[in-house]
Amino acid sequence: MSIVEKRGDEGKGTVCIYYAGQDWKIINNFETPYISDIQDCKWTMHDTAILVQDGPLESQFAIYGSLTG
Repeated sequence: MSIVEKRGDEGKGTVCIYYAGQDWKIINNFETPYISDIQDCKWTMHDTAILVQDGPLESQFAIYGSLTG
């Protein structure tokens, strides 16, 4: 499972990836320096990467590796 967090006054986005088995464990977390206002994030077909969409003012996307960021 991936969760987007906004930290600090600047609203920098951080994507956190959790393993959702019997115990919830954080696997990875990474900042999104190229995205100013995260609107959405989605897993790719084989769960190897995450597509992050910027807000409505900036029409851009970024792809991050799920284990490496």
